[in-house]
Amino acid sequence: MVGLLTHSLAFGPTSSWGPDVFIEIGALAAGLPDMSMSALVKEQIEGITPLAVSLIPPEKFAVVFDQSQISMFSYQQAVVVTAAQRSALSPVQQTALAMVLTPWEDRPVDFRGRSLGLALSPSPLCHLLGLLMLLILLPCPAMPW
Repeated sequence: MVGLLTHSLAFGPTSSWGPDVFIEIGALAAGLPDMSMSALVKEQIEGITPLAVSLIPPEKFAVVFDQSQISMFSYQQAVVVTAAQRSALSPVQQTALAMVLTPWEDRPVDFRGRSLGLALSPSPLCHLLGLLMLLILLPCPAMPW
């Protein structure tokens, strides 16, 4: 049945599908071929229903969705990932899923192992103000106190 979806008289090639097609086919999206699923872009992933996400076999789920695609999941899609699907994921994929499930932890993560966080350093104004404070607080040797 899934093969019929990509027929030219139905929805055509998967690469041309928008989120509306994924919403319309619903749970049938879980049966799409691995190559089609691994090539999905953000707009298409947004259209996959939570039910379809939960029906994808664990081994297939781990193969077809890389960490960048998992990070595009909505909270509703991520929350229905089954324990079996989660256990089949690599640590990097699990991190991407955890970040979708905990959006309040807005920390930049680079999946290649380097942090993209900001390097904090004092501004030149901080240095200048620090020096001025030292000059004000330190007694001048020529002045009698």
